[in-house]
Amino acid sequence: MSNNQAASGSGNVTGSLDAPIAPPTTGLPEADDALRRVAELSQRPVGEHPDVLAAAHEALHIALQARE
Repeated sequence: MSNNQAASGSGNVTGSLDAPIAPPTTGLPEADDALRRVAELSQRPVGEHPDVLAAAHEALHIALQARE
């Protein structure tokens, strides 16, 4: 049984873990761009994930701080 099956409680798994998901939109271009990059992680080598996540975290932090 896969992790998806265990998490969902069923044996039916739909979709693909490799397919990008549509990120939410916030109305803040910088935040939307950061969320888009995170949503595209499945299309990047795992070795790039930490840098992409760190950059997205920083971009979100700056975008949200600017709103205060």
